[in-house]
Amino acid sequence: MLLLMQLFACKPAVGVSDDKEQNQAEDEEGSNDSSIDDTTSDPCEESEIVVWEVEFPQYNGGCNWGNNGNSNAAQLNHSARYKQVQSFTVEGVICDVSISLSQQAGGIETPYFQYDDHILMTMKNRVLFSTSAEIVSHLQSEDVSLVWNWSEVVDTTMDPSIDMWIAGSDSVVSLPNPGESGDVEILIDDTIIEPLVEESIDDEQFQFSLVTFGDNDNSDCYQTGLSFDVEFSLGQ
Repeated sequence: MLLLMQLFACKPAVGVSDDKEQNQAEDEEGSNDSSIDDTTSDPCEESEIVVWEVEFPQYNGGCNWGNNGNSNAAQLNHSARYKQVQSFTVEGVICDVSISLSQQAGGIETPYFQYDDHILMTMKNRVLFSTSAEIVSHLQSEDVSLVWNWSEVVDTTMDPSIDMWIAGSDSVVSLPNPGESGDVEILIDDTIIEPLVEESIDDEQFQFSLVTFGDNDNSDCYQTGLSFDVEFSLGQ
């Protein structure tokens, strides 16, 4: 049920001349010469499907208090975060891209998931969703979403309850409460996904991250693992 989002069409190159009479004469001559082949090969005519599994493995190694930009443990404080990053460098002509968590693809569902204290996902460093609206209230907006920046969040006050923030009016994200287990549903509005896909194509790199947060407990910055697919159609 993956969506193939046509991002651009590979088109044959067309020469342009300012001399109309010369252009017309060349057209008349060319019409009588069957040996001239003015077609250009379309690299997307034959394509190869490549599937990238974006996998964020389970993490239960703690919050690494006081290191790597983290603060010391403090109750109800955004003291620390743990960030997992998955990247894919594209080689070749990208004809189509399908991201399984996109709106028209139907999104993804995971039957069991747990995290503590909060969790946030980004694509190209833009926030797709957060279990804490308080966290993203400190971030700056850019284009379609908010730009993730830990330095703007660290040491701000934490709201321990779930208060979802989701990019896109048609997005649907459902997660269990912090510290509890439950089903997950993630479906991101295509008006959010598509500009980020285009930016990723320009950069020739797709990147997602999953960030977990903690205040002062040993079980903080924990998550049980999450994955989804990105399918590329690459021209030959």
